[in-house]
Amino acid sequence: ARISMKIFITGGHVTPAIAVIEEIQKKFPDWEMVFVGRKYAMEGEREVSAEHRLISDLGIRFLSLNTGRSTSVISLLKIPFGLVQALWYVLKEKPAIIVSFGGYIAFPVVIAGWILGVPSLTHEQTRIAGGANLWIAKIAKKEGVPVIADGGIKSSGDMVKALAAGASTVMMGGFFASAKEAP
Repeated sequence: ARISMKIFITGGHVTPAIAVIEEIQKKFPDWEMVFVGRKYAMEGEREVSAEHRLISDLGIRFLSLNTGRSTSVISLLKIPFGLVQALWYVLKEKPAIIVSFGGYIAFPVVIAGWILGVPSLTHEQTRIAGGANLWIAKIAKKEGVPVIADGGIKSSGDMVKALAAGASTVMMGGFFASAKEAP
């Protein structure tokens, strides 16, 4: 018998999120995925975001989250609202796990999961982790979740930075293979 589960997927890096969604859909068609993200491309505008269009096109339910980031005082004041909204979503939907793809939009969702005891995985594919993922990594480490750095490690200096930022493991295949992508 197949086990059904609900997964929250969140974050601003939609391309790797779509790759994971498609793989899960192939291997575990009974699993329900819900994407928590920003509906509009920019604050105050009505242009629908790329992630909303792309995720909706895949048939994945999309929950719009209104939160802020550290770009201005007004935006910062929206972060608590985003946390309350994320807490509501996690309480109502009861996901088994949260898979984060970084960015300010993921921060309140991962924090809500942490408060409510829902484990999170975070994927950071860029060379330098953003502020939200640095905070998420600290929470993961406190909970005993390994933090793995696997984004653009090109030098021993990058390895040191990843470890200093909180990674417990650094993937170095590309570094040792002297290639952009290790086989």
